Amino acid sequence: MLGKDRRFYTNLLALGLVQATNFIIPLITLPYLVRTIGIEKFGAVSYALTIMAYIAILIDYGFMMSATRQVAIYRTDLVKLSALFSTVTIARMILFFIGALCLFFLTQFVPRFSGSKSLYLYGIVFPLGIALMPTWLYQGLEQMRQITYLNIVAKLITIVLLFSVVNSPNDYKYILGIYGIANVVSGVYGLIMAVRRYKLTFDIPKSHEIIGQYKIGFNLFLTSVTVALVNNVNLLILAGYVDNHSLGNYGLAEKIIFAVWQVLAVFSTAIYPVLCRLAQESHELLRRFLIRTFVPFCGCVLAGCIGICFFAEEIIYLIAKTSNLEAVNILRIMIFVPFIVCLNIPTYQTQLANSITQENTRIYGYAAVLNVILCVTLVSIWGTVGAAITMLITQFIITGSLYFVTEVKFPQYSLLRFHTSREINV
Repeated sequence: MLGKDRRFYTNLLALGLVQATNFIIPLITLPYLVRTIGIEKFGAVSYALTIMAYIAILIDYGFMMSATRQVAIYRTDLVKLSALFSTVTIARMILFFIGALCLFFLTQFVPRFSGSKSLYLYGIVFPLGIALMPTWLYQGLEQMRQITYLNIVAKLITIVLLFSVVNSPNDYKYILGIYGIANVVSGVYGLIMAVRRYKLTFDIPKSHEIIGQYKIGFNLFLTSVTVALVNNVNLLILAGYVDNHSLGNYGLAEKIIFAVWQVLAVFSTAIYPVLCRLAQESHELLRRFLIRTFVPFCGCVLAGCIGICFFAEEIIYLIAKTSNLEAVNILRIMIFVPFIVCLNIPTYQTQLANSITQENTRIYGYAAVLNVILCVTLVSIWGTVGAAITMLITQFIITGSLYFVTEVKFPQYSLLRFHTSREINV
């Protein structure tokens, strides 16, 4: 297995090291932040991080999929690769300035934001770093190990700054800015390293080239928006029904869920350029690659979810240093969401590798609407538990729908049927 997919496992290991820090840092900083700023301020920070996540989606605009696919195809053509690098980088920076302008107006005219104006204004460097970092380039080249150490160093800087700067409840306003500093450092160095290592040239692209990239990524952008609505809108809806204490409990459980979710992101990020490459050769090659890599990975995810469910009370106590039945109940409901999401990785990635984007955009669009309706209904009845149940139901429907579309509308890309064609030696 290692011999057949050596590059994939190298990238998976590199991404795993990065995401390991995403587990370790919350284990170190989350208990400290909750105790230092209090659960209510932590709720405000969780809300702000959700807003930043939406700005990050605007900046990405689907480039993590559309540009990554183009890099995987153009990887041996330096001229096309340089043009793509310049165009996508400028396109992302334009979107960053649009997002920053929108955030500025929100802090001036919307009470929910103006009450924590400093938190958002300091935090604007958070999406700036995301705009600068050309992760899509390294992903398409299957060279994620090149930025592994940089990410680890940046996160160590984050830990040092958090413990040095955040010492009282009023210091909560610096938290997003501290996270953002690490992003900016990683982004700037990532750009410099890309130019030097791969001998890329940077030229100001023409407007029609930028617009062309926006057109290519449009369906993927819509999908990203709807995915964000499904994943993040529950916290926003909750803010209208519960107090900051309950909001903080939900945010605490959600942080643990999203930490587990990062394991899925590692696998998806590493596997996507491989699938794009194999899709150009043979679907059977793609299917066999998924069988030998995805099945054991999915089993590990299920085992992890069961373990967290069993030890949910101990985990919450370890983080918050207090018994919190509400947070425990939320965690035990939502912990199987990552496993359900894991099940849809093969079919979703296969669709994208074969440029099937409109169907999954529709699926996530309908799911987003359903999620909002369910969340408003269940939250009004059960509060935070209703929001947790909503997430579970919505992700189950999404996974089932993705497989249904692939198997029924695009049977040539089926992952469940046994093919009767000649066996291919891979």
